[in-house]
Amino acid sequence: MEMAMLDLARQEAVVRQFMTFDDVDMILIDTGAGISRNSLSFITFSQELILVTTPEPTALTDAYSVIKILAQYKLKKHIKVIVNRCPDIAAGDSTFEKLNYTSETFLGQSLERMGNILNDTRVVQSVMNQVPFIVRHPGCMASKCIDRIADEFMGQRSHIGRISSIRQVCSRLLKVFG
Repeated sequence: MEMAMLDLARQEAVVRQFMTFDDVDMILIDTGAGISRNSLSFITFSQELILVTTPEPTALTDAYSVIKILAQYKLKKHIKVIVNRCPDIAAGDSTFEKLNYTSETFLGQSLERMGNILNDTRVVQSVMNQVPFIVRHPGCMASKCIDRIADEFMGQRSHIGRISSIRQVCSRLLKVFG
């Protein structure tokens, strides 16, 4: 939200900072839950969308709301989904299937399953210690799930149109804020 409130000079300063990056393969933007002007701007800006939800009913309602707006305004053809904090793989798969079925049935929008991240007490411990769990506990179940999703995602990257330069990213970023 703060980025959208920056004046033009500060927005340009942020873009200049981005342009100092020499070797960038990917920029991930976490917009947080729900729909806002900012999140829609970033979704429109992005080449890809990965929607992260949990099996909780409120999270699924939020995810469906995002999908509905994206489908209504034809903002994204492909929506990838990760189900986070799953008690087990079956619960994650079931959550994805329900969301995908509802999305296909009522919106005509198919979703792409990226995977599940299992609920793991080491995630909470790492948050409390302010250390990423994938660094502190690389062998825990949640870390293994993320590794699997990342490996698959990076394998798919070769088939996706790449942004040719950080300058192109910065130009698109200014459009989001402008």
